[in-house]
Amino acid sequence: MMDVIRKTLILTDRANRKKALLVAASVLVAMLLESFSVAMIFPFIQTVVDPDSVLKFPILGEYINSLSQGDSKTGLVFMTVAIALLFVIKNVIILLIHFMQVRFTTDNIQIISKRLFSAYLRGPYAMFLERNTTDFQQNVFTACRSVFSGALMSFITLVTEVLVCVGLIIVMLFVNWQMTIAAGVILGGSVTLFFKVFRRRLEVWGRQELEANKDTMRALNEGLHSVKEARILAREHFFVDSLDRPLGELMKFVVIRHMMAQSPRLWIETIVLLTGLGAILYIAVVIGSVETLISIASLFGIAIMRMIPSANRIVGAINVITNAKFPVETIFNEIQTLPKEESLSGGTAAPMTFENSIRIKNLGFAYQGSAAQTLTNIDVEIPKGTSLGIVGPSGAGKTTLVDILLGLLTPDSGTILVDGEDAFRGLRSWQRQLGYVPQTIYLTDDTLGHNIALGLDDDEIDPVRLNNAIRMAQLHDVVEQLPLGVNTLVGEQGTRLSAGQRQRVGIARALYRDPAVLVLDEATATLDNETEREINKAIEALSGLKTIIIIAHRLSTVKGCDNLIILDKGQVSGEGTFDSLRETNKTFAKLVALAEV
Repeated sequence: MMDVIRKTLILTDRANRKKALLVAASVLVAMLLESFSVAMIFPFIQTVVDPDSVLKFPILGEYINSLSQGDSKTGLVFMTVAIALLFVIKNVIILLIHFMQVRFTTDNIQIISKRLFSAYLRGPYAMFLERNTTDFQQNVFTACRSVFSGALMSFITLVTEVLVCVGLIIVMLFVNWQMTIAAGVILGGSVTLFFKVFRRRLEVWGRQELEANKDTMRALNEGLHSVKEARILAREHFFVDSLDRPLGELMKFVVIRHMMAQSPRLWIETIVLLTGLGAILYIAVVIGSVETLISIASLFGIAIMRMIPSANRIVGAINVITNAKFPVETIFNEIQTLPKEESLSGGTAAPMTFENSIRIKNLGFAYQGSAAQTLTNIDVEIPKGTSLGIVGPSGAGKTTLVDILLGLLTPDSGTILVDGEDAFRGLRSWQRQLGYVPQTIYLTDDTLGHNIALGLDDDEIDPVRLNNAIRMAQLHDVVEQLPLGVNTLVGEQGTRLSAGQRQRVGIARALYRDPAVLVLDEATATLDNETEREINKAIEALSGLKTIIIIAHRLSTVKGCDNLIILDKGQVSGEGTFDSLRETNKTFAKLVALAEV
């Protein structure tokens, strides 16, 4: 458990650690308030039983006596009002302390979730190829909450309630130390026994619940992304069943967690009741004084009634901390291995100088865990202002080559030279020269303008750049037809736009920051012939203005390129113009024949 707490405290945001001192101070204040309020019960009960006994308490007795001018009944009234005010003030302060503690916890959840998400977005691109998206969702949304609302908040609760119990025990020791020690041994032993039995199981259940939650999210995502196929093939039941299995497993652990949350309370209440009955019997038989019995029993009764929820919260907090071991270790390891915030700078770096050419020099690459080379000795030069088409069969390495060009993957050998300068030594600067158009354009449920200038606020959008991007992407006719122009909402995933319009929005987005190099990765693969011609027309209009690199299965898309390379099994098997390759390269001639270009 201490290892979980240590890692949780390490994950706590540095800027918030000063607030942690305030939280620690608030814990002490809570303990003192709880102890003092309960301690006041003993003289109050004694005064009720024997009004003159208030004088036995030096400071309190003198103060009450002076206020009441020696009248015992008036003194009792003053004491009653004072205790009532004390409890009201104490509870208001405790509520404010709890608010501060919860706010401290939620601030840390927000900070660590943002930090982890930022690290994922800027982390190695290969990570996204090797891991499931559900892992990232699980960690950012669920595990981060488990770390702080679970482990950290429970640790604060644990310390607070332990100190409250310690304060109450000190008060009880002053009144009757024999009974206090006996009760402490019994209660402490019962709590220890409870955790001896369940500690290991709690760790296992915590890990299994997190895995079941991840499987549930994965099944839900798969079903939502396959809604068309599911409906056409009448396979809805398959996805429902796929969700039902992990969801049932998750609910099983939810039941276990709730049962474990209730079990300590019932266990402790039983032990406390038996201990309290034994204490009353001891006072009645051994001490024999009715006044003493009433006073001590009242104090111990109130103290124990206050300690029961504290003990429940202590046991519950230990349960939660133990249960949070797996998510804490997961987030701790992620934060330790992913790039630190200071290494993620460079988003505003100046674009790399590009005046002459891009040289792909002796490039080699293999994916981690793969024995085969994905790319071998790729050597191509792309003069500025020209267009390069990359074609080849599926699995030839086309997308991998483009991912390296974009700086998303790092080659095992060779490099990318831009005017003789290694692009990987100034990666952010190189990426400032790049515009990228993927096969599927992601559109947010926002305005057309915000989708083109993705990630920028209204005051950051340059209207001149926006209009230039729209014009160069041949999107101006679409904008003119929209009711609110660039301020028109495009719908979730651009549902209010056609496929060709969405693709042109992607081109406009890539062109918005005026890159020198435009990379299109199967940008027309899913379009019909007429829409493809429209997109090709938009691309051709950029000829000479931009250096264009196109990956395509459709040869009609690259027919107008200045130069083509054919990739086959990770190697360049041919290079030249469309017409020259058709005459000299059998592989390309076969592709042309099949495509009927």
